[in-house]
Amino acid sequence: YAAVEIDGVLLDGFIDLLYELPNGNLVVVDYKTDALQPGEPVADAVDRYRLQAAAYALILQESLDRTVDRCVLLFLEPDEAVEIHDLPEAIAEVRGTLANSNQPGVLSRPTA
Repeated sequence: YAAVEIDGVLLDGFIDLLYELPNGNLVVVDYKTDALQPGEPVADAVDRYRLQAAAYALILQESLDRTVDRCVLLFLEPDEAVEIHDLPEAIAEVRGTLANSNQPGVLSRPTA
């Protein structure tokens, strides 16, 4: 479990796997156990979970003052790992959503 308050909003979540690279930066791996719908492209699922992964990166960067180099979504069905390629932009999008919140509260994302 990890959490941080940003702009009066509690951002929290459960990080499945976190590891440190030799350079000291971090990598988040998020297991996706829900199966894709028949015919659903993996790219659509990545779009669905992109901000969740970025939120995890932001939580870690803010609370640990460490750099998150990569976020990887590990789909169990189909067996495929996909990196969030625009991680800095996705983090900025999460930060913008928090800054534009009209009232304090909790930003939640799917946890599957």
